[in-house]
Amino acid sequence: MATQLLIIGLDGATWRLLAPWAREGRLPHLARLMARGTWGPLRSTVPALTLPEHEPIVLHAMPGRHHDEFDAASQRYKYEVNQRFGATAISQTIFRNPVVLTTMLRFDVGPTRERQALTQMLDRGRSLSGQKMPEPALKAFGPIGIQNPMAVILRQADTLELTPQQADSIAVLNRGFTMKLDSIWTPTAKYLAGLPERYDQDEAYDHYRRARETSVDALVKIAPSVRSLLTADQMRKLPTYITPFLDRRYLASVRSGTAGTGLGMIMGGGMALPGGATMFGGGGGGAGTTMIRIGTP
Repeated sequence: MATQLLIIGLDGATWRLLAPWAREGRLPHLARLMARGTWGPLRSTVPALTLPEHEPIVLHAMPGRHHDEFDAASQRYKYEVNQRFGATAISQTIFRNPVVLTTMLRFDVGPTRERQALTQMLDRGRSLSGQKMPEPALKAFGPIGIQNPMAVILRQADTLELTPQQADSIAVLNRGFTMKLDSIWTPTAKYLAGLPERYDQDEAYDHYRRARETSVDALVKIAPSVRSLLTADQMRKLPTYITPFLDRRYLASVRSGTAGTGLGMIMGGGMALPGGATMFGGGGGGAGTTMIRIGTP
């Protein structure tokens, strides 16, 4: 039986980008092909255009042997430009559509939802009626919106068909991440709970934001290890609300908060907190959030 060969052309791709992305786990399928096959930069044609570059691969001949528009004397390709390109005559342009640029910008006018929720909690028993929020409630509020993907994966071990080795490794990562969160939010909650009746809202929110950023940074470091432990099929079985928290680009976008994203507190329904408080989350700007997932994350 003849050997079968599959050639995949990635137009405009460069190994300066593909190779690092493959090593980082962002291109798992390409990384597997690279490991099983041969890869490397090739000398391009002159000029470096798609058609002249791809034909020699298929025809196994230099461009001058098969391309009708190749000038062997000048070692260049000959191209003809449409004379109407760039024309300004009314007779040629009257029915042409104008160039249209469409853009969508989103700004949060006013404090972010995280800041509003934090201020309302801190004002209770200070400038507002009610009892002050206790330290455990403030500690529970801190990591809201930062999902722990390892805990969810371990709860769904049977559904994901985790091996004992996978479960043990993820449990170790989960334990380390949980301890890290505790070391971040315990002193932060203690500071917030001890604020006087008149406090600086900006300073209080800065403490919260720094703790949030440190928490997300910890998850960013762990996410590649978690992804490397799971198979492609297991990744597809993960709940859609968890996969973004294994994506470093998504984590970077919500590192300091959800301003401008429309994600609100990234919670569905309500969440009860210690001390009788209840937090509700929803999409910002009065609209829901649509996430489109294509293929394996």
